[in-house]
Amino acid sequence: MQLQNVETVRLGADTKIHLSTLKKRTGIANWNTLCRWAFCLSVSDGSPVRDREDKGVGAVEMSWKTFAGEEDEIYRLLLVDRCQSEHRAVDRDMLAKTLRQHIARGAARLVSNRELKSVGELLALISKQGDHVGSKDND
Repeated sequence: MQLQNVETVRLGADTKIHLSTLKKRTGIANWNTLCRWAFCLSVSDGSPVRDREDKGVGAVEMSWKTFAGEEDEIYRLLLVDRCQSEHRAVDRDMLAKTLRQHIARGAARLVSNRELKSVGELLALISKQGDHVGSKDND
């Protein structure tokens, strides 16, 4: 079975504001890079995203290829896995919604970290996340 995929990533107005703030703080110029960070941060949290109303969807748009780049397969598999575990359905609409919600949650979490002001501090989140995940008791 061929898995469906998201063709266009459409984000809401609130997410655009968060991404704009992150661009200014970190100096990262590209939406896709920030979206990748936001998505990965969100999916690293095992809890499902809240089902929230999408406001102003289309405030930021990019192709899936721009979002995922050369790591298309990794991002697609992460997205499909979360979609299956959170919604038990994997169709194009659910994939798009799940991606949008995870990018929104991740961007909100990144922007709420007022200490985050550089690429170096963004990279430091990796070790903090790794330490946090490694210390959890998963029983």
